[in-house]
Amino acid sequence: MADDIAAALAGRDPIEVDAATLAAAELSSVLAASGSEPLVFGGPIDSMLARQPLADGIPAPLWDVEEPETARHLHRLFHDVGAEVAVANTAEATAPALEAAGVGLPVDVVVAAALRAAYSCAPRFVVGEVGPCGASGEAAARAYAQLAASLAAREAHGLLVSRMPSLPEALLALGAVRAAAPSLPAIASVRLDASGSVSATGEPVEQAFSALAAAGAAALGADGLDARAMAALAPRILAAAHDVGLEALLRPGSSAPVDFGCAATDFVGAGARLLGCSSEATPSLAALLADALFLR
Repeated sequence: MADDIAAALAGRDPIEVDAATLAAAELSSVLAASGSEPLVFGGPIDSMLARQPLADGIPAPLWDVEEPETARHLHRLFHDVGAEVAVANTAEATAPALEAAGVGLPVDVVVAAALRAAYSCAPRFVVGEVGPCGASGEAAARAYAQLAASLAAREAHGLLVSRMPSLPEALLALGAVRAAAPSLPAIASVRLDASGSVSATGEPVEQAFSALAAAGAAALGADGLDARAMAALAPRILAAAHDVGLEALLRPGSSAPVDFGCAATDFVGAGARLLGCSSEATPSLAALLADALFLR
């Protein structure tokens, strides 16, 4: 790992290298296909925020600003069960998404609050999630770039491009965030169906991963499936990532604990070392992923 970090920092003045830059380089090293270290990602907290008492109608990005203690508590729950990566609540923090939700705050304000909440549990890494913005074409590219630049300026360690409605949208977002924050590793995740194809547009996972790798993803990801369905596809997902020289992050959704626990064992048996939760999954389920990885 030391050699990988040194390579990532090549050409930088040592005096100018701060803790966030070092953490980003370390995350890049852990994500690399040449790595061997297991890593558990916390889940997005927005679905848990939506289940809080009296939460109806409150946009997810507002929680970090107006009720930061609640957001911090949820990050802490994931951290305490073994998640070393906190996923900042920024999936809906692009300017078009904030406007559509009626959040009258600048992107930078929302991002700063989300990162403060994510950092509060002292995780090893913090990644900013980049979700669909609701715009298209150049307007979407500008929105994704603005969010990525804000996350980089406020010391996120990496980016997670996820929840995109199609492979073309994921490629657009990935290209924009890579251009705006080239020093941060970007994980590109696609939502799959039970056949192993991108759920909205039908490309096989192999085709999707090949395109995302060519666009500069540091690692690839799969979500959108319950634990049992993802376990059935895990060998294929991992093989598709390894075929393009990258590692895969598996992020199953909410499932019965017994199914999630069995799936976690299957993921590790198939060779997965990057695991996390997607929307609706809870810290208790993340604990099963951590147990499977770290007790292997």
